[in-house]
Amino acid sequence: MGKHRLALLVGLAILIAIGGVVLLGGLGNNSSTGEVIAGGVPDTEEAQEIQATILQAYKLYDIAGRTFDASQFPSVFVNDPDVPLTRDQRERLQEWFGAVPENAGYLTYVIACYTDFTRGAKLFEEAMANARAKGRDYLTPDEWRRIVELHGGRPPAPRLQPSMTVEDAQEMQKTLMRYDLIDVEDDKARVIFDDGATLNKATLVRRGGKWYIAGVERLR
Repeated sequence: MGKHRLALLVGLAILIAIGGVVLLGGLGNNSSTGEVIAGGVPDTEEAQEIQATILQAYKLYDIAGRTFDASQFPSVFVNDPDVPLTRDQRERLQEWFGAVPENAGYLTYVIACYTDFTRGAKLFEEAMANARAKGRDYLTPDEWRRIVELHGGRPPAPRLQPSMTVEDAQEMQKTLMRYDLIDVEDDKARVIFDDGATLNKATLVRRGGKWYIAGVERLR
């Protein structure tokens, strides 16, 4: 169990580095809907739906980190004009695109993060394949500098290769989650939660009866 927990936290650290988990500041008051129980979390069906959406996001992060497939991101993330990107997120989009795309929101941001991650990981895999073809299982300093240069001066993160299945990782992640606040007002929710590696704040919006993550920032 200790090895599995360590492997998952290492995976989370990589996800944080590539922008999978990034959230926004300040604990709030108790929920405006439903009965509030310990920690500012209402014991309601909508609170459970919100938690399920956040947990599903971690599953999709994991899948994308293993397979480079981010096609399911629109099922949990959304661009919302009332939930602006943070300054750091806008700066990263500026760096990647040369300008912040029109109507960019958190869905745009997480897809861009994983596109950048995929590019870097593939550069690393191609360099390792070339090294192995030459009888080496390591990169030379020059080869490493080259892929960093090709990746915009940033060291690439490798593809996730956890020791557990996606399903087992999801169950483990569920045990690590701690929700400190779920504050729902009409079709918007503010959530403070700890994922076992960082304390985060998420903003979710409800569209067509379904909750989507519209913004995330890391608190610490």
